Amino acid sequence: MEQGFSGMGIDEIKLFGGLLFQMINAIATAGVWLYVRYGNRNDIIDARLSALRSDMDSRLDKHESDLSGIKGGLQNSPKHSDLMRIHTRIDEDAGAMRRIEGEFSSTSKTIDLIHSYLLNEGRRQ
Repeated sequence: MEQGFSGMGIDEIKLFGGLLFQMINAIATAGVWLYVRYGNRNDIIDARLSALRSDMDSRLDKHESDLSGIKGGLQNSPKHSDLMRIHTRIDEDAGAMRRIEGEFSSTSKTIDLIHSYLLNEGRRQ
């Protein structure tokens, strides 16, 4: 038997070399499996995040367009001064209605007196 590497024979060196190669092969295979397993998962997560980002972008675009529509509507809405003028006009109309109501009340009393006079043919009661 040949003595080579530190007192080991060629068969022992082949055996340990084969075992070392199998261990390196197993570790490399496990490393590749881990990379593929979790590397692929990262791709899936990246794809999901990309889809989520595009969904959020479309939602924000919709909200932005809705908000700009609301802002446009608010620009045409009546201001405080406009509401004050409307309130003043309503108060004036309510006062005019009270005056008309008073005039009709007095007119109704006058008509009742005329009616009573005509029914009694001008006689005093």
